[in-house]
Amino acid sequence: MVRPPLPWILVALAAVASACTFDPSGPSGAIDASDGPTADAIDATEVDAPVDAVDAPPIDACVPRTGGELCNGLDDDCDGTADEDFPTVGDPCDGADLDLCLDDVVRCAPGGAATACGDATADDDVERCNTTDDDCDGMTDEGFTGLGATCDGADGDQCAEGMGACSADGLSVVCTDMTSTTAEVCNGADDNCAGGVDEGFGVGTPCDGADGDACTEGVLECDPGTGGTRCTDTSGTIAELCNNLDDDCDTSVDETFDLTTDVLHCGQCGRTCSNGFGTTTCAASTCVPTCSAGANDCDGNPVTGCELRDTNPACAAATALGTISGDGSSTALAASGFGEAVYTVSVTENVTGNNPIRAQVTLTSPPGANFDLDVTCTSCGGATMSSNNATGDDVIAVRRSDTTGVGDTYTIVVTVRWTAAAACGTWSLAVAGNTGSGGLTCN
Repeated sequence: MVRPPLPWILVALAAVASACTFDPSGPSGAIDASDGPTADAIDATEVDAPVDAVDAPPIDACVPRTGGELCNGLDDDCDGTADEDFPTVGDPCDGADLDLCLDDVVRCAPGGAATACGDATADDDVERCNTTDDDCDGMTDEGFTGLGATCDGADGDQCAEGMGACSADGLSVVCTDMTSTTAEVCNGADDNCAGGVDEGFGVGTPCDGADGDACTEGVLECDPGTGGTRCTDTSGTIAELCNNLDDDCDTSVDETFDLTTDVLHCGQCGRTCSNGFGTTTCAASTCVPTCSAGANDCDGNPVTGCELRDTNPACAAATALGTISGDGSSTALAASGFGEAVYTVSVTENVTGNNPIRAQVTLTSPPGANFDLDVTCTSCGGATMSSNNATGDDVIAVRRSDTTGVGDTYTIVVTVRWTAAAACGTWSLAVAGNTGSGGLTCN
């Protein structure tokens, strides 16, 4: 046998030592006699080191497991990572229970070939009555009947004054009605929820109140201030009615009324001065109305007050006054009134030729009053001309240029507007065709 050179043996031993993770010399670093001959001894005895012994891997080297990685916390395939084929290990999961809560984690199953959620021990999260989704099923407090429903507590009435609510321990539903017994009160209501109203109070029984008259004119009624009853007999404190009767039983009739100044009984009992468009008084037994702006007392009856003249009629509700010829002869249209008014007038083309289709609107106000005039072309929102004369007539002319044929007919909207009036009277309106110059062009 050929002896290898000593340096080669030392290199081989060093390589073996570097590949192992244990220290063959022991804690002290000294070599035991049982560990075999030292390098010097090997060299001295010329014993060849077996090739297989030198080339064999260190006894602690990682040997890959046949079949690959298992789920066991070890690096079975010697790639430096444990359980890498089982990436869900440690993830939250729902274990073997009846709830839907992720309250466990993924672990290695026995044998290491697969994973499992937690262990086989059931740990159900039971739903409680606590406004929380304890079992993670997307619902809250399910299974607790009566929760939120009205209920009657342990009292002497029959009123559902409470509501079903969760008990303190979350195991049941309790009624929140902690009130004492609700007593019946005289108030027209069933306070104790017993099915009756004001029972035991004698409501409606005839009575005489604490007054100085001799009239029994009352009955028992509920007293809102006390919850008990009171007598409706107020004779002696109630005012005498103006009705030609001795209401307070004192042998006098209507003795407390001054028919000369009372607007409710002006001149006689029951004659009431009214005024929907101003104010009114009673003077010397006669109603005296004071009219607000836009109104006058024009019907000759001061008891009813003033009549409104500033009526603000809607343009859309205009009255059709009629049709006139704008280029020929026709009878003028006329209207009169007491308050404001809106009319429509059709101005027609009747004559062939190049003649303007014209009309003239004239408003005459009554003495002591001023009404103004508006004329609008075609529609309520068209071009408008106004005449606001304080005295004399208001006059507005309109026209349309003639075109080919007889298709130039148009409509105007005429509005009579109230401005001021110190006296009564009616205005008059005239719309004449084929007259007037200038004015509003209704093209």
